[in-house]
Amino acid sequence: MGCLKMFILLKCLKFGLCRSGLTGLEYHCWSFPFAQLLALPVGPQDQVSGVQRPCERAMVKESSRRSPLPTRKAAVVKDSRKKEWVAEKLSTSFGKTGSFSVLVEAADKTRTEFKVSSVILSSWSDVFDKMMNHDFKEQTQKQVVIKDFSLHGMEAFLRFLYSGTLDADVQTLVEVMVIADKYQVKELSSHCYNVLNEQMNEKAVWDIVKASDKFHREDLRSAAINQILIQPKMVLQERPPASDELLQEVLGSDFLCLSDEELLDLLIMWEDADEGCMSKFDLIAKHVRLEKVPAEKIKSMVLMPEFGFCKPFKTKTIRSEYTDDVLCSLKERCKSQHGEEWDEVFLSDWVNIIHTEGAISDDVDLVELAYQCDQCELEAGNWVEWRFPLFAVKLLGISINEGAEVAEGTHFIVSCEKKGSPGSMQEVFRSEEHGQIFAEQSFPCQCDFVANCFRVEVTFGTLDVCCFTFEGFLLDDED
Repeated sequence: MGCLKMFILLKCLKFGLCRSGLTGLEYHCWSFPFAQLLALPVGPQDQVSGVQRPCERAMVKESSRRSPLPTRKAAVVKDSRKKEWVAEKLSTSFGKTGSFSVLVEAADKTRTEFKVSSVILSSWSDVFDKMMNHDFKEQTQKQVVIKDFSLHGMEAFLRFLYSGTLDADVQTLVEVMVIADKYQVKELSSHCYNVLNEQMNEKAVWDIVKASDKFHREDLRSAAINQILIQPKMVLQERPPASDELLQEVLGSDFLCLSDEELLDLLIMWEDADEGCMSKFDLIAKHVRLEKVPAEKIKSMVLMPEFGFCKPFKTKTIRSEYTDDVLCSLKERCKSQHGEEWDEVFLSDWVNIIHTEGAISDDVDLVELAYQCDQCELEAGNWVEWRFPLFAVKLLGISINEGAEVAEGTHFIVSCEKKGSPGSMQEVFRSEEHGQIFAEQSFPCQCDFVANCFRVEVTFGTLDVCCFTFEGFLLDDED
């Protein structure tokens, strides 16, 4: 009975295919259900080991004629547009669960506990990673006790590790930056520094200075003080919340970008000081050169009884000028004083160019090089100096020009010579410490003194020394 069933099915299959004209491949596909039917139990006479049924021989024959179908990788989809969903969910778990405890101990010995994930802390911080995965007491006790930072600072720090967001006042943010430095979370430290620089408005800048003093962050303090000196008309509109020592540091600075007359206009509008603080008249007497303020203004402000003298009128002078392009500012000053003949005196009286022998080709215009207008390629081992006979400069940083290119692997050094100390070149910037340099980037220079000269020296590769500008405070040398 089993052989008869197979014979009938094969006949039907062959007749149907001949009438339809299907190909071999289609035959195999179309006949697949019949192959399943043929696999139904049959009589014992058909279950002979090693004997191939007629239908099976036909399927093998047709399969051998087919070309293998090409394999294709599955399509890959990448989408990170909703990463904030994960961060939001993760942030809600902060302090609730975790295999590790961070205990913040206050001055009165009370402790606040934060339950945290050891995996998250280890992934951010090499310091925490060593604590938790090496033979330290923190690994055994599953906790660390923090005594040198505040509760608010540690909470803001830990919350960032969970959520990637900062929510703190300026002083706490400075503390978070210091915490990040201690525990080697470099990404957070640099992020805090950038955020604080963006927040240096007329009110926050004083808090940044005080917090920088508290946590001994001289780099941030210097940036904040420079911001005050650059924009005193905005920052000193009213008496700031600062100590007398800090006020006198600012008002007595050679780099305060105000004339004496402008400084007087600001100070006279301040409210009276709190008891024990210097009055505005004391500050005026100490920091305003009244001989450089018009006598008529002093009389109109009824300051004569306070100071007891009034010298003849003199043209007001600028204590300092901030500029993002020192050499171009010098050129503009020279043009305003000498008119069309400015270029005849600029290179000799205003700026002197000195360089290694043979470093500059003959087709370079030295006048244009003096204010970085011409292109000037220097090879490794060569340098060029700009010297200022009439002026002094406190260099703050350099900025790469738009569209400029600094070849990868090119290294250079910027040095300054301290005013009054010939031959005392001090390095203030080294490019290799900043990795690859690109157009429109700005870099700070570590220069805490007034200089009469600065030098650019190429140590590796080739550099166009006119591809960047110098930022700083410009002073008359007589000041």
